[in-house]
Amino acid sequence: MTTRETSVLNLPVSSILEGSNVRRTVSDAGLMSSIRDVGVLSPILVSDTGNGEYMLVCGARRLMAARRIGAKTIPAVVMEGVEESERLWLQISENIQREDLLPLEKAEAIRRYKVMTGESTQQIANRLGIGKAAVNEFLAISQGLTGEEKAALAEMTEQPSVSTLAIASRTKPGEARKAMLSGEMPVDQARRARRQDIGLGRLRNFSVLVRTRAAAVSVRFAKRRATKSETVSALAEARDAVRRIGDWPPKPTPPERRKRRR
Repeated sequence: MTTRETSVLNLPVSSILEGSNVRRTVSDAGLMSSIRDVGVLSPILVSDTGNGEYMLVCGARRLMAARRIGAKTIPAVVMEGVEESERLWLQISENIQREDLLPLEKAEAIRRYKVMTGESTQQIANRLGIGKAAVNEFLAISQGLTGEEKAALAEMTEQPSVSTLAIASRTKPGEARKAMLSGEMPVDQARRARRQDIGLGRLRNFSVLVRTRAAAVSVRFAKRRATKSETVSALAEARDAVRRIGDWPPKPTPPERRKRRR
């Protein structure tokens, strides 16, 4: 569908609705100072709802900054005939190109677009001009992190990398996951921690060989998957079983002497 743009209007800030679009939850002091000094240089994009109010299409940061400094009006371009899916796509297209957009904001926008349109991961990747693996990382962040974790990230002005957050979203809750989300653990270390977390879960051959200085111990599982903790538990059970056996190999029992017939 083709949209038709009208001239730039100065709309009341109070008449603009934000809906479920992408928004920053941290203060953008630099943008607020700029708007206070010279105003909003680039108009925001809105669509007319038909009842005296407008739905924001693009420009969430500028609108939020204008509200925070107490601006009464803001320059805007009114776009007609914009559907919800197109509005969200325009927001993503605008925001994905911003270097200062935080990883969590991108992840939430991409997830909402996927849910709304039902497009495949590959279709979204083609639209954004990024790899399918990158889209999967964003989706993992949005779907794998808890609400509490997302709230904590939203308060951070500098978040960990997309790869680190994606790894954290697939890691079991614990100290390693907390370190990844706080930015204390670099991505390479996060990958190593993730491999330790899944243990042997990706292996298909579950004949696990454990070598020590004195011997090599083999543990065979009767299933296709096992975690590191299950392997440790199996080794502990094997150790207890060996202890119950006693000396190994067992001493041969002397054969009973046949009684000679007299």
